[in-house]
Amino acid sequence: MTSTFSPKKTALLLLDLQVGLLQRLPSESSAAIIQNAKSAISIARQDGAQIAYIRVALDELDLEAVPDHNTTFAPFKVNKELGATVHPNAPTTQIHPEIAPKEGDLVERKVRFGAFMVNPSKAMLDDFTAKGINNVIIGGVATSGAVLSAVRQLADLDLNLTVLEDCCADYDVELHKVLCEKVFPKQAKVIQSSDLGSLFQTTAL
Repeated sequence: MTSTFSPKKTALLLLDLQVGLLQRLPSESSAAIIQNAKSAISIARQDGAQIAYIRVALDELDLEAVPDHNTTFAPFKVNKELGATVHPNAPTTQIHPEIAPKEGDLVERKVRFGAFMVNPSKAMLDDFTAKGINNVIIGGVATSGAVLSAVRQLADLDLNLTVLEDCCADYDVELHKVLCEKVFPKQAKVIQSSDLGSLFQTTAL
């Protein structure tokens, strides 16, 4: 039997569900992620959980600070045209309009795969603490990037984690499957978005 927890102590954390990264997925996968995320957001809002978004976007100062040996982010520093695609104001770094944040949602920007190591996104941990949040439900892209980093980091901080498998996707389908079936269950529950409502207690704590 799946244990339940208070929505008032819970955050639905959506990682990197932004236009540019979703466009890199096969169209059917992108559409499914958006629809499943919309469903999860609706359930979480209805039950009173905190909605939280983190997107990856680097401004000029962020790019300047990237060391040359960083094989992922250094190319955006070297190539100005490429760098423009990750700027905070670029259309590609905006959260997809179908699942855009609303008033009261938490929204932060990160500058590496991991969201909770450096500011500005590290500040979200302070928001969680201030609100008494100790349960985090995670969805996002890519499964092997942002999601894996969040699971590892938040598990080490002793937060109670749940991964929404059908709200995650990877550019390597087999890698997504291995992570969700063999890796994440060691540190988090792994469920479908349709099971989300059953996690919440009817009586707020």
